[in-house]
Amino acid sequence: MKEQEFLSIINNTLKDNSFLGNDCALIEEGLYITQDTLVEDIHFDLKTISPFKLGYKSVAVNLSDLAAALSKPKYITISFSTPKSCTNDFVLNFYKGINFICEQYGVKVIGGDITGSDKICISITAIGKKISKFNISRNLAQVGDIVFTTGAHGLSAGGFYALQKNDTSFPMLVEAHLMPKPQLEAGYILSKIIKRDIAVMDTSDGLGDALYKIANMSDVTLKIDYNKLHKPEELIKAANKYNKQVEKFIFWGGEDYQLVGCIPKESLNKLDEKIFFPIGEVVSKGDHPVLIDNLDSIPFIEKNIFESETYNHFV
Repeated sequence: MKEQEFLSIINNTLKDNSFLGNDCALIEEGLYITQDTLVEDIHFDLKTISPFKLGYKSVAVNLSDLAAALSKPKYITISFSTPKSCTNDFVLNFYKGINFICEQYGVKVIGGDITGSDKICISITAIGKKISKFNISRNLAQVGDIVFTTGAHGLSAGGFYALQKNDTSFPMLVEAHLMPKPQLEAGYILSKIIKRDIAVMDTSDGLGDALYKIANMSDVTLKIDYNKLHKPEELIKAANKYNKQVEKFIFWGGEDYQLVGCIPKESLNKLDEKIFFPIGEVVSKGDHPVLIDNLDSIPFIEKNIFESETYNHFV
């Protein structure tokens, strides 16, 4: 599994790796910084996404990381590498998509770089302002916390399959895949009600990925009730049509960009139940990092399952 192997090498090689481990790094000035890269044929296919939506999504995935840090997005820089075949019209519509989402969330483009390459490669650095006085990190889940998520999972994976098959019968899933909505409002709400440090991350690589990482880094077990996970009818229909297990879409589909986290029970009572959904609890560390009740096909998540199922950015 190259990604985890590379991360291990990086952490063990750098003399100071104290800023690593989360999607965003908090620096001394109270700013969060994050960076994501999208590479053609690994993260997107030009046959299934328009230049406008590619520009939008390129920014959205970075804003999702800032949402998970409960921060307010302020600035982005864009490195945009393109092959010689890339047209002016493509570039125009790509930046129209960027402008659309930046205006939507009050973000300014402050620089970047353009260069040639064999395939389109987009690397965006996003900067956000810390708005909570408490710390947010994957290693802060505590026994007794409630595990929550901000929405349904598996929609983007279903949308990806629909696009691959030119299937127009699942518009909600396709929209979730092409134009994900970073959960900045949810992050803002959390920042105002929490009374201590908490664990939060986004589900860019799947709900199962996020649950495993929080449990592993916090040295606890997350006990999840499958029956409490939101499963829209359109997702179930898509899974059945494509002969896929809906639970695989939900836990390992990725690119849903929802938030998942662990908060005290008293904080949960202050949250809007239309935005935040309790799905389980944090218990003392057991034999498995993640236990899943009411799901015989995936009763738990451990290291081997995580490594075999989570998205590989090197294929």
